[in-house]
Amino acid sequence: SRMLAAVRLAMARFGPDVAGSSQDDFRPGEIQENAFRVYCRLCSLPEVLEACGRDTSLVEFVLLEVFTALDIFHGPLSWCWSDTDASGIDSCLKEHHRSVLLQLAKQLSDQQHGGMHKEGLRIVVAKWIGAPMDGKSSEKRHQLERRLVLAGLFFNSGDVVTSVLFKALDRGIESGAAFEEELITSALRALNELKCLEVLEADLVNKVLFKIRDDRFRPKMHYCHAAYVGTLGMLAASRAAVAAPPFDKLTYYVVHEVIEIAKYWFNMYATESIIFESLWALNKLLTAYICFEPGLAIECWELATKVRLDETFSSWDMDSQYHCLSEFCTTSDGANALREAEKLLTKLQGQQLPF
Repeated sequence: SRMLAAVRLAMARFGPDVAGSSQDDFRPGEIQENAFRVYCRLCSLPEVLEACGRDTSLVEFVLLEVFTALDIFHGPLSWCWSDTDASGIDSCLKEHHRSVLLQLAKQLSDQQHGGMHKEGLRIVVAKWIGAPMDGKSSEKRHQLERRLVLAGLFFNSGDVVTSVLFKALDRGIESGAAFEEELITSALRALNELKCLEVLEADLVNKVLFKIRDDRFRPKMHYCHAAYVGTLGMLAASRAAVAAPPFDKLTYYVVHEVIEIAKYWFNMYATESIIFESLWALNKLLTAYICFEPGLAIECWELATKVRLDETFSSWDMDSQYHCLSEFCTTSDGANALREAEKLLTKLQGQQLPF
């Protein structure tokens, strides 16, 4: 097309391999960036990366453009893929956005990373992941999580994200200082998303479970605990298809740990997110493994019953006096915890409990 021809002409004249422009003249740089901005939207990503050559600043620019286009608020990167609740969402749009992300991952196979060596590209991507972000703490965590998801798609692998996670854990363990809990939280949630998008490799699942369950990893912030139990549930449940025996020792310890974390945080202020994700994890595990060992099943029953009877959560019951609030609580952790407790109790009814 004429537009693409014009863009290629601009890239040829002001591209990364063209020398001789004055450093004081900002116009060539602007023309180059605008050309690549349009090129990103007209061509496949491998073609765009090929055009970047070995210019790391251009690769970073392309990453930002792709990230912006995928839109973490309304676009393909906005969805929480680990959330299977279909109420109130456009399922067709969600499936379309999923296909966009998977097509992106498919485009960028090992042989299609343009003119830059794969390891060099990993360094550029890692630098872009750690670039400064604006906003409140929760907003930065979300944006970092989405950057990590894109990095995973970029290499069609969970390796980049696990590397970021493992290095952060090692720094905290070796220094004895506080852990980088915001980074760790974002990495854990990104791994969950990549698992749901079928990008996280099966061999990495056990490595992640082993690493994060290190006794020396002791997060303090409630948001990190919430991400931790959610990751335990997601990854341990994914082992059901390959685990032998079906409910092995690792799974037993994971279920027990999730229950203990929920019990520890239960009566603390503003920790509904941890209770919700703990119950969500238990439901995920019970769905995958069909039944729990009797002792664990009883503890799950007691936890779910405690949630159902506790005023913090029961106030969100559709039949309660606060029913009017329920219409607005689809994203409330309290309401979600109650919903997961009811699901867990229903599942446990199919298992013969010793009482």
